[in-house]
Amino acid sequence: LRYTSLKKILNDMEIVKMYSQVNAAKTEQVIRLFKEACVKNLTLDPPVKTEQPFIVIDGENYRRNNIITRLLAAKIKGFHITHPPFCLKSFRYFFRKKTRIRRLYLMLLNYAAAYTAKHNEKQPTVVNGYWYEHAAYILSCLNFPLDQKALESYQLPSDLLKPQLCFYIKDKVTIGHKKYFSPLFQTSTPKKLQILKNMYNITIVNENRTDEEIAQFMADAYNTYLHNGTTVFNK
Repeated sequence: LRYTSLKKILNDMEIVKMYSQVNAAKTEQVIRLFKEACVKNLTLDPPVKTEQPFIVIDGENYRRNNIITRLLAAKIKGFHITHPPFCLKSFRYFFRKKTRIRRLYLMLLNYAAAYTAKHNEKQPTVVNGYWYEHAAYILSCLNFPLDQKALESYQLPSDLLKPQLCFYIKDKVTIGHKKYFSPLFQTSTPKKLQILKNMYNITIVNENRTDEEIAQFMADAYNTYLHNGTTVFNK
């Protein structure tokens, strides 16, 4: 991953402004709104911790994950952060896929979520979608063995808020009567799941449960964390 800090992301966005006539104005809008609506009265030194627990739900089916995120937030009386976070949601379809500026925007969303969590410190925060999915997908597409040095280079950026709990729903997308893994992840899913477990110690949640059952499992893990600071992995 090239963009390993907020500073690098913003610096590259400034370069896009200089050399891309097509995206210059849009990029300026994203930067301005990020500072005004996401950062607000905080500094541009990203929050690396919050007073309340920060919980991540990641996976391949953002629509289902959003439902589960809302259910979990309701169960633990938490604050729900959407993907993209509300402060940058208006730019969701601004940039063409597979372009440099879109990759920058997607990475910036992680910091937008971190700042949103920092602004809501009276309650735990649950976010749908974070850095891990993207990093694991990139690693899973590499055609060479992943040694320890390579894995270490893909750790969570040091200036990005680290979650106390992180769940990955190994989900399938349903269309009609057929169930299949989303095509984007179809060939790399087994490898990606192994990367997630090895690198980030994420709780892998089985998809063969109802949304309510998954949300309750997460709520139970959260309560366990509150009592003794631990959680149960790979269920």
